[in-house]
Amino acid sequence: IDTSIQDSRYVIDREIHGSPVAAINDFDVVVIHQMPSAEVFNKITKPMILMLHGTPRDCMWGELYEKLGSYSQILNLVRDKRLVGFVTLWREHIDFWSAIVPKNKLFYVPAAVDLQAFKPDGPIHEFTPGWVGSPNIIFADAWRIDKNPFEILHAYRLFKNHVPNARLHMYCKPTDKPVWDKLMREIAQHRDDFFGEVNYVVKDLASVMRAADFLVTTSSIATRVVRECLAVGTPIV
Repeated sequence: IDTSIQDSRYVIDREIHGSPVAAINDFDVVVIHQMPSAEVFNKITKPMILMLHGTPRDCMWGELYEKLGSYSQILNLVRDKRLVGFVTLWREHIDFWSAIVPKNKLFYVPAAVDLQAFKPDGPIHEFTPGWVGSPNIIFADAWRIDKNPFEILHAYRLFKNHVPNARLHMYCKPTDKPVWDKLMREIAQHRDDFFGEVNYVVKDLASVMRAADFLVTTSSIATRVVRECLAVGTPIV
């Protein structure tokens, strides 16, 4: 990173110094975590590496049902000679990506976790008074199409019949999908003692994980929430 670039619009974030987009070709390699605008992308002349953050299925589902165009976009990048590498963070996805990415360009790097932030010792979240359960259960995945909480909501409804003091706290809830509100009201039968905290964002997820008795997720691989919760030491279902 060229730390000599001084521009008030670019700040140091976790020891990484941001640089203006205009400087992108001053570097040797460009690593893409999400697609930039076409105007920026078309001007890149240096070799590029694409981080395949999404699951292969989510990329396809997003294109089929959410009009994101993500899978076709990856296919186009495979044909772009500037792309010299594609990196997946999960061994389970290699067979899926190897169907479209040349073997010599596909790499596996195990997903990491910040053990300074996500560790057993640290601040413990206090659930909102009146919404505390026994046990306190949390759901903290992004509500994307391949890991939304549809089954979990119904499973919790059955669980609540047997463990009436339980509370399900849900985070990262989207703001533009009112059908979730309708479903949750119906599942709760309009009871005030059914759910716990239901928020769109949570600033300190590690503290929430420490406060929970366990986390529920639809993921069966080491997604970010799985890695972070296990690093904190909280059980996962």
